Amino acid sequence: MCWLGNVQVAIDDFFKSKGLTYWHELSILARLTEEVGEFAEAVNHFYGEKQAPIGSPIPSEEEEMGDILFTLMCYANKHNVNLRECVLRSLDQLADEVKAKEGAVAKKFGVEEG
Repeated sequence: MCWLGNVQVAIDDFFKSKGLTYWHELSILARLTEEVGEFAEAVNHFYGEKQAPIGSPIPSEEEEMGDILFTLMCYANKHNVNLRECVLRSLDQLADEVKAKEGAVAKKFGVEEG
């Protein structure tokens, strides 16, 4: 099991050990949207033209990414979704897309694959 699966299990174990239940789906979605917005704000303050107001704390990109992952894992746990498998499927799809593009480029320039 990779770290992603370990963290997902740890979150579920924590919820169970404390007698907590996962939030309603729409509440999780609202929280995820809020966290993505906070991540966008952090990125904008660091890389963009919008500066944080003087004296205002700048959100940490790392903290916001952690909040996003945590919230997404809560949703996945509530629905018994294995995020490791989801990520591996996405990686497989990307590999297929890259292979198809490489084949198209090779064909365009008359290069045989092999």
